[in-house]
Amino acid sequence: MLHRSSVANRNRNIESDPIYRNRLVSMLVDRIPQNGKKSLAYQIPYQAMKRIR
Repeated sequence: MLHRSSVANRNRNIESDPIYRNRLVSMLVDRIPQNGKKSLAYQIPYQAMKRIR
């Protein structure tokens, strides 16, 4: 038996992020923010990828 939230999350259409056009980056950014600071949440993985390069 599936919970209602798991069914709703499975059917959600996730858009890609604006820089890398990758859905995984967008999913990561959706999980990071605290207090609704999504612009800061985008900076964290982008800076990490910049360091990896």
